[in-house]
Amino acid sequence: MDGAKNEWYFSNMNTPAHIPSFSLYGEEKGFPDVLHVERITDRAALHDWVISPHRHPAMHQVFLLLDGIIQASIDGKTLDFSKACILSVPRQSVHGFTFSKGTEGFVLSLPIQAHPHVFSPDTDLGRALLKPVTFEPDHAIINLFHQLEEEHKANSALRLQMLQSLSQTLMVRIARNAERDHQKRGKSRHFEKLEALLTQHIKDRWSVAQYAAALSITSTQLSRITRAEAGVSASKLIDMWLFQEAQRSLAYTRMSVAEVGYTLGFEDPAYFSRAFRRHYGQSPSEYRQGLGISSDA
Repeated sequence: MDGAKNEWYFSNMNTPAHIPSFSLYGEEKGFPDVLHVERITDRAALHDWVISPHRHPAMHQVFLLLDGIIQASIDGKTLDFSKACILSVPRQSVHGFTFSKGTEGFVLSLPIQAHPHVFSPDTDLGRALLKPVTFEPDHAIINLFHQLEEEHKANSALRLQMLQSLSQTLMVRIARNAERDHQKRGKSRHFEKLEALLTQHIKDRWSVAQYAAALSITSTQLSRITRAEAGVSASKLIDMWLFQEAQRSLAYTRMSVAEVGYTLGFEDPAYFSRAFRRHYGQSPSEYRQGLGISSDA
């Protein structure tokens, strides 16, 4: 699950002490509305068309590119877009962008608490939205963004209900595209639910038995599923997700190696370094040096 080095780090971006968390990018105040929609130019132009890597702990975002070029970094993977596209970014995903000057499009921000019926991981809709989704939008989706922008700016009767209705319709359309991709990949429902649980609990260091219990299956059944879907045992898959999160922190933050280990449940920094080396053939410090980042250890 390790990407190439140039997929993990943008050398022209400042590396923060921690991955920044925002309500809206660059703002740490509370979210004042049921949603926020704005033009890409309104936000990106303020930051010289570069949005440094960050995450939103309690917000889902959807980007609609209409005209221009975007280089996006989503959880360490680099994607390039030069035609109309939708990019759905779940909460906690680390994302950053470099836009061509004058890029046209929209950014929709949805606070999770304001839309529990959409983002609950206990529903098919919520589970479909737990991973990034990209696809080419149709006219119906583009029209939904224009309707959301118009309704968001207005002060019409039943504004709240209309915004909720429009945004839910949009998210269902995004989920349908995710489901079509899921069907192409042929993943089982149990494996899809496991990925959702890993997203939520990887830092909690759940055991194989805990993941199996949450799926109402046995540990043996879970490993049978992960071997069929990913070619590895359940315990190996959990480790892969855990050390992928370690890679993100090493690449995107200035946390010390020890601090990265602590955030992932390793009380002994030396043990964390040895475990990281077993997975990737190099220590955390060597990994950082390979990215051109000065290391602390």
